[in-house]
Formats: sequence, structure tokens, C-alpha cells
Amino acid sequence: MMSTPPSRRELRAQKTDAGPSDPAARKRRIWPWIVGGVFLLLVVVAVVGGLIGKQVYDKAMSARGHLEAAMTGVQQVQKSVLAGDLDAAAKSAGTVSAQTAAAVAATKGWQWEFAEKLPMVGSNLSAVRTVAEVTDGLANDVVRPAASVKLSDLNIADGRIDPASITALSKTFDSVEAGIQKATAALRKVDKAQLVGQVADGVTKLDTELTKLSPTMTTAREVLSVLPDALGAKGPRTYLLMFQGNSEARSLGGNAAQFLPITVDNGTITRGTVVSSADFKRQGSPDPVVDLDPQAVNIFGDKIGRYTPDFTMVPNLPESVRILRAWWARDVGTNFDAVLSIDPVTLSYLLEATGPVTLATGDQLTAQNAVPLLL
Repeated sequence: MMSTPPSRRELRAQKTDAGPSDPAARKRRIWPWIVGGVFLLLVVVAVVGGLIGKQVYDKAMSARGHLEAAMTGVQQVQKSVLAGDLDAAAKSAGTVSAQTAAAVAATKGWQWEFAEKLPMVGSNLSAVRTVAEVTDGLANDVVRPAASVKLSDLNIADGRIDPASITALSKTFDSVEAGIQKATAALRKVDKAQLVGQVADGVTKLDTELTKLSPTMTTAREVLSVLPDALGAKGPRTYLLMFQGNSEARSLGGNAAQFLPITVDNGTITRGTVVSSADFKRQGSPDPVVDLDPQAVNIFGDKIGRYTPDFTMVPNLPESVRILRAWWARDVGTNFDAVLSIDPVTLSYLLEATGPVTLATGDQLTAQNAVPLLL
């Protein structure tokens, strides 16, 4: 029995049910879905990127705000320390530490870490994080110890300066200097060549301030480290305070006309008897009081060892002191450990720091009248 062939309508229906056999047709139907998917992915990435960018921006602004607040706190610490209000200084130091810790916290999180890995913007965010961490280190290693500094420990009370207080202060300065060095080293690792102007300027400013502060702290630490022994913490020390008059020109400043022995024993200061140049006998003797440096003799003559007003002609303090020591041993009969040289001009500078001194006559010696009064 012969079967009836399918009609054209049936053939078209079969093709429709089986789907298009043309590959190009299939691609034309799939491509819109691919484009749509990619577009949707880009939209999602843009939205997520925008959200991350917004969060990182907010974090950066938060860090900036906390750091600015910390700087205000540092100024308060300084004022309180100078005023001697250590309670207020400690409170302000705590505020500074809290602000810098908050600044560091603002530069943490996966969003910030992700953004630090991005080209260009990453190096800037890394620099901001470093500045926050450095400032936080300064708050804890420098500001907090500095807030405990009791400047009154440097004052003379009842004729005495406490060497133990100076030793404690020296240890504080050791810690402060170490903190500054640590902060400077961390900051120097930042590659400013990759930074935008505002961030680079911030890094440079902090680095500059630390650079200026470092020599001052080093000098203070060095002075404080030797001051206890200089104050007789390990036994009495005798110093000769040498007053030079600038009215008679000498290489070291002037004619050494007056000398005051000062003994310091465990911080207690005792004045001796004033000795004038007239108290040195045998002025103008044929032979110098001590063997002299031939080069100095060639320039100034041997009078530098035959007259006490002339040993300061030698522009070398240790050599001048060597000559003075010979005069002192021969005519005064005692010894001293070191010489402190001062003149009216130097005294006027000291009076600017200490304020006026009331004399036995009731008059005041000030930074303004010291030079005209003493010369």
C-alpha cells in the first residue's frame, strides 16, 4: 500500500518544530543575549565600583578629618605642658591618640585594600594610609611621653636641681627621639613621584616638620644625658664661671676680669668667692706661667702666658683654659673641673629666657640693660 507524501503545510510545520538549521540564524538569535549579559555585567561592575569608590572616598575624608583634629590636639598638649598643667596635657594627648587611631581605622577594610591595588589611585591611597599610621605612631611614641614632661624639674628650688628628675626626663627624650626617627624612616619609604599634588604636599610637609624637629630633640637628649653627672650626681663638681668684658677685644670675646667658682654636689649649688684678675700675682713675670703653644706665641707673643688679661687672645678655649688652670693652681691653690665662659651679650640672651634678676641693690638686671650696665 502506497503512503501519501506530506503536503507543503506539513513540511513547513516540521521545519518549524525542529528549529532553524542555519547556524547564522542561531547566532543572530544568541548574540542579543550575549550583548545584554555583558551590558548588565558592566552595569553591575559600574555600580559596585561606584559604591566602592564612594566608600573609599568617605574613608579618606574621615581619615583627613581625624588627622586635622589630632593636630589641634597636639597644639593643646604643647600649651598645657608649657603652662605646667600635666593633667590637661595628658587629656589632650589621649584625644590626639584617639583621633589618630580613628584615622588609621579609616584606612583599613577590603575596599581600601582593593583600591590600593588600582593603578595611579592606589599609590596615593597607600601614602594616605602611611601618613595616618606615622601620625598614630607619633601620637603614642612622641606626644604621649611629651605630655608627661614636667618643665619645673629644670627649675632651681632652694639652691638645688634634682638630678634624678633630670635622669627621668632624659629617658623620656630618648623615647621621643626614637619615635621621631621611626616615623621619619617610615615616611621616607613613600614614593612621592607617584602621588598627586595634594597628597605629595601632605607627605612633604610632615617629613619637613620631622626633619626640623629631629636635630632639636637630639641636642636636648644629649644635654640631658650628661646633665645629671654635671650636677654632681656621682660626686661634687667644681666649675669656674669666667666673665669676659667685651670692651677689651679678645679672640674669645674679651678680657677675662672676674672668676666665680661654683660647686655642685648632687644638684645643690654653692657659690665660692669671686676672684678678679688683680688677685693673680706676678703679672708680667719674665717667664710664662706654663709652656705655651709655639704657634700661638708666634702670633700673639708670650704675653698670653704672662698676663691674665691676655690668655683669651688665643682663639681656642681649651688652650686658654689650660693657661688659666696654671694661673689658678699657682695663685689660688685650688682646682676646677671645667670653665663656663660668659660675657654681657651672652648674659642678655640668657635673661631673655629667664626674665629679669633682682640685684642686691634692688635694681633689676634685664636683657635690655645688661650690656650697657656691665660694659
